[in-house]
Amino acid sequence: MKILSGNFLSQIVAIFKRANRQQLEKSQIIAELMKICEESTIQVDLDSKRLKKPSTIDQSIIQKQRQFDPESLDTLNCLLPWSSYNLLEDSMILGSAYTSQKRSAPHSIPDKHINVLQKYCDLRECSAIELGCFEGHYTASLATICKKVYGLDSRIENVIKTLVRCWFLGLEDKVYVDLINLETDNLVNFYQARYQVEKIDLVHHRGVLYHLANPVAHLIDVSKLCNKYLYLHTQYATHEQAATEYESPLGKYKVFAYKEKTINYAPFAGMVPQAIWLQKSDLFRILKQLGLTQIKEISDTQERNGARIELIAAKTGVKLR
Repeated sequence: MKILSGNFLSQIVAIFKRANRQQLEKSQIIAELMKICEESTIQVDLDSKRLKKPSTIDQSIIQKQRQFDPESLDTLNCLLPWSSYNLLEDSMILGSAYTSQKRSAPHSIPDKHINVLQKYCDLRECSAIELGCFEGHYTASLATICKKVYGLDSRIENVIKTLVRCWFLGLEDKVYVDLINLETDNLVNFYQARYQVEKIDLVHHRGVLYHLANPVAHLIDVSKLCNKYLYLHTQYATHEQAATEYESPLGKYKVFAYKEKTINYAPFAGMVPQAIWLQKSDLFRILKQLGLTQIKEISDTQERNGARIELIAAKTGVKLR
């Protein structure tokens, strides 16, 4: 099955943004569109074996999923530059793969990582916030269990896609999604003003910290919002990589200055040109200094882009299972 790739749709959106700012003339718009149409990444050929599997959405949990006719679903999938997808019944999909190598497998809802979290804390008793909701897979998964879920992202397209996915799954009554700049916006002030919420039980923080220019200031903000648990999944700097000195509100650290992709249609890149990666030992010390004193490692792996750790931490006085 061939579908338009998220990479192709993202590039189209980037061209339209430039054109809307009067940065491209008509002839330039046509030339730019022709250029990307000549690339081999226009379509992704999804693995037929994957599409023959049952839906990746657990129908015993997702009981209010909206039913679309194929034409409406095709329209929806072309309206947004999706970079991930769910497999529905009859080999239908919601979303798209980014490329044949990236996000080419369908996401499950609930996601397996949420099931891992359940081993350490009772999500049924938690309100949750997801920092960097991407396209809503974890947001929706949390919403199947948690009392309320607050999602946020720095990209407006991800806010819209998360809202659409949660609406499609009938979870919109439990989910609130907002556009927030994690580099500049104060989380506590925002949620106090908008929702009259001072603290949230669980902070779900996956794939975001290593995209920030000031991660320590951000963690300070997060610690003030977090009432019980912090789930963190992030790249970190090895001792060999840590060659740059970073001045933070909690002191100086040796870090890795990571250069982000410069292309403006990169949905997996950060929002600033250069991000800071903390060393693992410093990260643990910072969390404990901020009152997240009980820390359990879930995994520590070496990936293509570097070392990555997955952990859950609890505030002083709060027990992990």
